[in-house]
Amino acid sequence: MSLILSLENISAGYPGNDRVIKGISFGVDKGSFTGIIGPNGCGKSTLVRLIGRVVKPSAGNIKLMGKEIVQFGAKEFSRIVGIVSQEEADFPFTVKEAVLMGRIPHLKRLEFEKDADFNIADNVLKLTDTFHLRDKFLSELSSGERQRVMTAMALAQEPQLLILDEPTSHLDIGHGMQILDLLKKLNREKGITIIVVLHDLNLTAEYCDRIIFIDNGCIFKDGGPFDVLTYENIEAVYKTVVVVKENPVTKKPYLFPIPGDLCKRV
Repeated sequence: MSLILSLENISAGYPGNDRVIKGISFGVDKGSFTGIIGPNGCGKSTLVRLIGRVVKPSAGNIKLMGKEIVQFGAKEFSRIVGIVSQEEADFPFTVKEAVLMGRIPHLKRLEFEKDADFNIADNVLKLTDTFHLRDKFLSELSSGERQRVMTAMALAQEPQLLILDEPTSHLDIGHGMQILDLLKKLNREKGITIIVVLHDLNLTAEYCDRIIFIDNGCIFKDGGPFDVLTYENIEAVYKTVVVVKENPVTKKPYLFPIPGDLCKRV
């Protein structure tokens, strides 16, 4: 497989903390489904901001399809990369208007949306179960509904690489799995490369073919679910006791956290 994205010895941070990311390097194959996990504050969201060109690295290079990301124009970049961040959308638009904004990278200057663009917007609204919300303003939506709309907006870009930062954080279990099922379907049927940041380690195990485990701004472990989600790795980073078993249906690792008071009795 060829790389769609590569990070080469990337370091980055913010005023007062310039070492959030410390010399990280990895490549992402076209058509892959990669999960990024790690404790709060380890640098996961900063990685997303780096790839999305919101944060500039203090060292290293990020390349998209072999070309440094800073060399892409805004529209060209957005035709390739779609990003769903954790930031709350606060646009004074309806849901349909917001999702149509995802079509801007495909429009010429001063060009209006065509029937094909409206059809694409309607399709992604249906895929994300937000079509019934299309005439509501974003300010009227719950956090979970807004999260699904932002996913629809990114899908409207028709990206080759889709990056999502905690896409299930505000969703109930039904809509959370619906989004991940959709991402897996798009990955398999459309060949869209997926990078997803998740806190739920069991969902990560079920949906991701590769997991990059971040701790303290560095890569702690990189590999398949069974290589990364061992009880030794989880206990070393999260400082909590877990039992890891095989899911009898999916044959993926499944983690059972053990309450602290029970650990003391063993």
